[in-house]
Amino acid sequence: MNPGLGFCCLLLFSVVYADADVQTSDTPLISSSLSPSPPSSQNSPSTSTTWTTATSPQLTSTPSSTPPPPPPPPPPTPTTTDTPCYSSICQCEENFFQDGTACSNVSRLKVTNITATFVGETYITLGWTNPNDIKPNVTYTVQGHSWNSSMDRTITGLRPGHVYEIIITSSITQYNVTKQVNSTPVYIRTYPSQVTVLNNPARKVPASNLSLTFNISDGEASCYIITVKHQNMVVFNMTVHDNTTETIKTRIENLESAKTYNISIITVSGNRHSNALTFPFTTKDKQAGIITRFNVTNVTNTSISVSWSPPSETRGSIIGYSLNVSSGPIDQDFQLLLICSNCSYIQKTLKLHADVGMNISLNINKDVQYTIQNLLPFENYTLTVNAYNEAGQGETYLNRTRTSIGVPSPPKELDVFNISSSSVTLFWQPADHQDGPTTYYITVGEATHLTSNSFQEKMVVSVSGFNSTSVLVEGLLSYWKYTFNITAATPVGNSSVLSVNETVRIQESALG
Repeated sequence: MNPGLGFCCLLLFSVVYADADVQTSDTPLISSSLSPSPPSSQNSPSTSTTWTTATSPQLTSTPSSTPPPPPPPPPPTPTTTDTPCYSSICQCEENFFQDGTACSNVSRLKVTNITATFVGETYITLGWTNPNDIKPNVTYTVQGHSWNSSMDRTITGLRPGHVYEIIITSSITQYNVTKQVNSTPVYIRTYPSQVTVLNNPARKVPASNLSLTFNISDGEASCYIITVKHQNMVVFNMTVHDNTTETIKTRIENLESAKTYNISIITVSGNRHSNALTFPFTTKDKQAGIITRFNVTNVTNTSISVSWSPPSETRGSIIGYSLNVSSGPIDQDFQLLLICSNCSYIQKTLKLHADVGMNISLNINKDVQYTIQNLLPFENYTLTVNAYNEAGQGETYLNRTRTSIGVPSPPKELDVFNISSSSVTLFWQPADHQDGPTTYYITVGEATHLTSNSFQEKMVVSVSGFNSTSVLVEGLLSYWKYTFNITAATPVGNSSVLSVNETVRIQESALG
């Protein structure tokens, strides 16, 4: 028997009746058999079976008083799944399809386990499980896309951040009739797209804040997460829910100067997050704070040794120091630039001072030690120190220090005035600089006799005070010759001797 065909058989019952008027023959009265009807069009929604009776020999029976038996029952109506088929062609009911040599309910075509194997901003790649052992070819349709298999089928042209209802329609066409069934819906959201930053700060931004402007993402978004980090530490975090405008502006506050930050902006749509849009930015330097731990480590009559540490608030990289030295009324103001030896851009930063004083390269990464030389003794100096970073000159540290006492310079232009018979007045000019507490010693030389050119020390007259310029020398002999020398002295030494250019003769006293 053909397995694709179903058969029903009608059994033939022979009954002999006793009737004198009826003659019988040697052949059967009725012979009946069942044969399948020719297949109808396969596009018909259901399968039906037609029963036919074949020609049989006549059966002769004798009359009988016994009534004839009832007619046989009609053949049974076949069930849908057991609809007879003919030559591999079945007539299946409306919600059934021919599956090999049988009819199956179209629900068997429904796919299961619909998953998104890949999801992007504008595409979804789907996979699903087909029903087992489906003989015919099945077409799967999603969002207007049709395929004949279920492996990694991609739907493109989608909107970022949007939720799509995915229904896979399985359809089969047999004999010009299409039958289909929908899957259970699944909901898949595409990934949101990144924003577009309008003012990416390629250069340095102000020292304490950043104004950020960006266009909202294409597609749909729930919110935007803005995060700012410095060395992996979050210093700013904000969630912006404003989707009412095309452009979002926000201000990031409380940033520190001269630091590099990394900012990220993530678009959120439901449970999907876009790839973070990230970029670094650096805040500008502020002027450095005041230096710390300033010390005068050594003082001589011509030098001052100092040391200091960098500011506690560098507000950027320290690239140099300026050391300004001034001494009040003495015109000795000058500036030293202590320049970072490995900072090529220091001259640009300190160019306003490049023609003043001396430039000295040194390692300024640690504490600075420096000796200021060629100073004047016993001089009050005002020292100011400024740290420099890329923002320029920082806060000023001020110190006043006096150099030690030095050996004085001699006075100038010693002259004799007001010569009398017993006294003279001496005048001189002080040295250009006071090298310490000063006393002037005037040595008076007296001739050994009236006509002699040999002199011996007669007296020493002292005058205190650097600014003293004259002294009256008394007790001299009338008409006698004298010499006068002057020396300036400080506690650490005496100057060279300055003398009157020639001997001085005292006037003769009046007679009587």
